[in-house]
Amino acid sequence: MGEKLVILSQCGKNEVCESNTSVFFESNEFQREISYCKSITPPVIKATALPGESCLSSAQCKPVTFTYPGITSIQTFQICDEATHVCVGRLKGETCTDHSSCVAGNYCIGGACKPLVKEDFYCHENAMCPMSQFCDGKKCVNMFSQDDFTNVSDAKREFQDLICKSGFAFNGICARQFYINPYISSKGVLPCNDDSQCHYAIQIDENKYVESSQTCACTYGANSAAVCPRALHDPSNAKLLQEAQNAAKVLLNASLKLHTLNRMGAKMPAKDSMECALFNLGASVETARFINSVECAFSVLGGNPCESNSSVHANLK
Repeated sequence: MGEKLVILSQCGKNEVCESNTSVFFESNEFQREISYCKSITPPVIKATALPGESCLSSAQCKPVTFTYPGITSIQTFQICDEATHVCVGRLKGETCTDHSSCVAGNYCIGGACKPLVKEDFYCHENAMCPMSQFCDGKKCVNMFSQDDFTNVSDAKREFQDLICKSGFAFNGICARQFYINPYISSKGVLPCNDDSQCHYAIQIDENKYVESSQTCACTYGANSAAVCPRALHDPSNAKLLQEAQNAAKVLLNASLKLHTLNRMGAKMPAKDSMECALFNLGASVETARFINSVECAFSVLGGNPCESNSSVHANLK
C-alpha cells in the first residue's frame, strides 16, 4: 500500500478534534484519514454564591434584588468584587427584598439588612441565628444541645435531629431509638426477613416508649442477607452515631463564614462529609442495604460518599 496522507487543520473555539472519524482510499497509492471538528458545549457556570461568599467571576454570584426608598420597582445586580473576590450584596441597614440580598452575617427583616441575632435571642427561622446555631422556633440554640425528651416541634423537621443531644427527634420530641429485641443483634446489626417490618422502641419520656417501624432492607451482600436499619441508640452503634455527630459539627464549623442561607453548606472532603458518616451509620433503608456489601455494589449501583473512587468496597461490620 502507498503512502498515508493525513490532513491537519485547526479547530475553532469550543470545538474538539475527533480523530479516525473515517478512512477511505482515493487510489492504490494514497490512504486518506479524515478527522472532523466537533462542537463541545462549554461548562455552564452556575450562579450559586451568595453575597459575601467567594467568587472568581460575576457569573458565579446569585443576582441581588432590592428597592430604593420610595420606589417600588425591583433593582437587580450581579457583581463579583475584583479586589476581594467575594459577591457584592446589600450591607447592614440597606434595603433588601429577602435574605439572599444581604451580605453574609446579615439577614433581611422589614425590608432592611440586619446583623444575625445573638445566642438565645428570639427567632422564628434559622436565617436569623448565628451561623453556629439553629432556631428551635423560639430562640437560637446550639447544635446537639437539647436534652432528651425536650419538645422541639417548633423547629423545622429537617433540623430537629441536629438540635437534639441524642441526634434524633420523634414527632417533635428529642428521643432515643432502640431495637425491641436487641439481644439478637450482632455488632449493632439486626437480621430480618426481606420485606418484613423492623420494630423499634422509641423512648419519648423517662418511663414512656412508643413503637415505630421501618422496612427490612435486603443488602447487597454475598449471602443475600437482610438487615434492619440500625437503631441509633443500640449500644453497639454508639461509636457510629458519635462519628455522625462529629461530622455534622465539623461541617457546621466549616460553614461559619458562609451566607446565613448556606448554613452547613461547606464542601467537605468525601471521607469527612456528613453524608459519609450517615452512610456508615446505616440508619435508613437506603444506607442499610450497603452493610457488608460485595465489592461490585458501588460500581454497579453508584458511588460511595466516603470515597472519590466509586468502586471501593464498603464493609460496615
